[in-house]
Amino acid sequence: GGGADAYKAADYHRAFEIWAPLAESGNRAAQFHLGALYLEGRGTGIDFRQAYFWLRLSARRGDGRALSLITIVAEKLTIEEIRASEDRAQEWLNKRSVEVTQSRQTSKNNL
Repeated sequence: GGGADAYKAADYHRAFEIWAPLAESGNRAAQFHLGALYLEGRGTGIDFRQAYFWLRLSARRGDGRALSLITIVAEKLTIEEIRASEDRAQEWLNKRSVEVTQSRQTSKNNL
C-alpha cells in the first residue's frame, strides 16, 4: 500500500518513508502530506520550518489544501524563519526547473 494506506493505519513512520522520497522527487501531493506530517509530528518530530517548506512547495505547485496549513505553520515561525523557508522553496523550484529543462534537452538530443 501507499502512504495514504499507511497513514490511515496510523503507521506514520511508514507513511513518512513513502512520502519523503516522493516529495523530494517533486510529487506535489506527497509534498503536502510530508508537510502535514512535520506539522503534526507524526512519523517524525514536529518541525515547523520543514512543514512550512514542504507545504509552500505544494502550494506553489498548485495544491490548494496546503494554503490553510501554511497559515497555521506561519504563526509558529519568526519572519526570518519564514523568509528562509521561502528562499529554500524557491531554490528547490529553480533547481527542478533547470533539471527538467536539461532532461528535455537530453531527450531531444537522443531523438
